[in-house]
Amino acid sequence: MNNRSSTRKEDFKGWSNGLDFLGPKCSLVDEHGNNYVQMTAAIGETWDGPIARETIAPRGRMIDRLIFEPPVDAAQELRLEVPAAPLGLEGWYRFRIPRLMWDEEGGVE
Repeated sequence: MNNRSSTRKEDFKGWSNGLDFLGPKCSLVDEHGNNYVQMTAAIGETWDGPIARETIAPRGRMIDRLIFEPPVDAAQELRLEVPAAPLGLEGWYRFRIPRLMWDEEGGVE
C-alpha cells in the first residue's frame, strides 16, 4: 500500500480483519471452483503474515500479506477478491493470477 498524500496519514484496517467474522472477507478460488482458506497464525504464534491495522505515514508505504492454503495441482488460474473497505472505499478489488505467477518452476507443465 502506498500513501500518495504528502500531508495526511492513512489508517489501513487490514484484510485480516475479515478473519474475525465481521465484515467482508477476502476470497481465493480457482477456475475449477475450489475455494481456498485464508491462513492465520495460531494463538500465541507470530509470523510475518497479514496486518490487522497500521497507519501509513504521508508518502509512506507498507506491505500486507494474504496467505492462503496451497492450490490444487490442476489449478491454472486463481481469482482473488479483496474488499476495498480497509482502504476506506466501497466495492471490491479483483485479481486474476495465472499459474506462472505462483509456480516455483516458473511455468505450467
